[in-house]
Amino acid sequence: MKRFDVCPASGPGVAGSGRLVVVLQHEHLGQLSNVVVAPLFADGELEAIDRLRPVVVVDAHTYVVAVDRLAALPGRQLGSPMANLESARYELINALDFLFGGF
Repeated sequence: MKRFDVCPASGPGVAGSGRLVVVLQHEHLGQLSNVVVAPLFADGELEAIDRLRPVVVVDAHTYVVAVDRLAALPGRQLGSPMANLESARYELINALDFLFGGF
């Protein structure tokens, strides 16, 4: 699994079966059993927050990435990648910086 891959997640700790998540952990840490992810919420399901919850498009659907709701899920709970948000790298990294550094 690569950083910024979008995958369906299911099982304990996941709000709703098949919730889409984006992998935020670098692939160099692939030997770890858990993967740090942020959930995606359909447009209108959760409010976007400037710099903290970026808006992205996956398969022509708009989602809010809830960086403030990070989770570490066992890798086995993630399905096959269906998209990659490398094009939103800047917004996602900035959201993490804002969450942890306040800037």
